[in-house]
Amino acid sequence: MGCATIVVGYFQVAFWSVACERQTRRIREVLFRSIVHKEISYFDINKTGQLSTRMTEDVSKVHDGTGDKVGSALQFFSAFLAGLTLG
Repeated sequence: MGCATIVVGYFQVAFWSVACERQTRRIREVLFRSIVHKEISYFDINKTGQLSTRMTEDVSKVHDGTGDKVGSALQFFSAFLAGLTLG
């Protein structure tokens, strides 16, 4: 049972990481498109370095927040329910 848990845990982390990478790539693309389609006056107000920093930091926060943490939360919740049911 322990070996099966290790294998399933590996696939859980791997699949959630792949999904998270795809999601953050999509968010970066959408954010970049929205910045490129802004009017020129927007770039007069905001600095170019600020925009790239914001894009990097905000998407990094989303990546850190989703990733394998969502899979772990689901695993802990289902373990709680299973323990409650067996108890």
